[in-house]
Parts: sequence; structure tokens; C-alpha cells
Amino acid sequence: DKKIDLLKKKDVFFEKKFLKNKFSFSYLVSFLKNLKKNSSIFYFLILKKFFKDNKFKEQAFSIIVKNNIIESQKLYLNNKYNILLEKIILETDAYLKKRKKKAFFFFIPQLFVLKLNIKLMNSPEFFKSLSKNKNLNIFDLSKEMKKLNNIERYYFDDYYGGHLNFKGNKIVSELIYKKIKNLLW
Repeated sequence: DKKIDLLKKKDVFFEKKFLKNKFSFSYLVSFLKNLKKNSSIFYFLILKKFFKDNKFKEQAFSIIVKNNIIESQKLYLNNKYNILLEKIILETDAYLKKRKKKAFFFFIPQLFVLKLNIKLMNSPEFFKSLSKNKNLNIFDLSKEMKKLNNIERYYFDDYYGGHLNFKGNKIVSELIYKKIKNLLW
């Protein structure tokens, strides 16, 4: 498919993440490339198989997700990606200003960031700097979301943990309202 081929060429994660971590012949060499990570993942998958308990599968998956989050945070240190993201945000803001509207940007953390208590290293600083230096309304809801009890009940029950459910959207809309009410009226 032409779209897939285009994505393979353009998607930075295809080459840097997918191909780098893909198991292919020789499987032993693939395994040894990321020995620590792969050993941990296989350990939990073997425990899952042996004990028939999905908590081990979740632990294996959390290793992958945590690694992906750490890798994505590194992109905020790369000007190539910062400039692109900044351009998207600035163009959106300019588009809305032309229409006499105010733009508000919200950073909502993934469930795994909250559950695994991962400290995001670079994205908060990037957004804080962009907000201050470019006079933009950018808000990080991480602190507020961390204060919620039983955070899982606000996200869909899936392995990816990135999508808010009805309760989650309701809570986030209330948090957003608190942040912007004084700026609008």
C-alpha cells in the first residue's frame, strides 16, 4: 500500500523504534541488542504463561510503554522536532487569532505516565517555555490528574491507556474550565 510505504519513509519512529526493536533473523542477535529490556519482557511473559495471570502481561507491556515514553521525551531535546511542534502550535494560534478567537492548549498525561509515576523530563519544560516566550495559553494538567484517586476509572480499560472515558472527559472538562474561566471573562 502506497500510504504505508510513505509512512515508512517519513515516520521517524518506524526506523528508530520499530525496526530497531523488531525481532528478526537472527533472533538471538535481535534479543541481545536490547538484552536488559528484552530479558525483563520475556521474564514477565514466561510468568504469565506459567501462572496464567494477566498482571504479568501488563508488567511486560508497561516496560515497553515506559521505554516509549522515555524515547518520546528525548524528542523534546531535538530542535528538528521542537521547531515542527512549535510551528504547528503557533500556526493554530495565529489561525484562531485571525478569527478573533483565543487558543488554549492542554497537555493531558497518558494513564501509564500517571500509574507508573513517570516523571516527564522534557515536554513540561518545552511547553512552559513556549507558553512564556510566545505568550500562549498552554496548560499541563498532570499535577491535577495525579491528585485524582483511582485514576484508572477515568481512562478506557485498554492496554494503551491513552484515551479518556466519559468520566475522564467530564473531569478534564472541569479542570479545563477552572484553568480558563478567569482568562475568558
